[in-house]
Amino acid sequence: MKREKSVQYLRCNRCQTVIENDFKLSRFEYLSAEQLYFIETFIRCRGRRFRR
Repeated sequence: MKREKSVQYLRCNRCQTVIENDFKLSRFEYLSAEQLYFIETFIRCRGRRFRR
């Protein structure tokens, strides 16, 4: 059984507005910063590999 993480509330640091709910995390929230950077770069380059 896979346990999913969820977020119970979101709070704006600027105006202190709070939204409460049971928000499910997407698969991108489970990635490390390095993995997320790679995917963002890959998408930005439209999947093309650059040759040197």
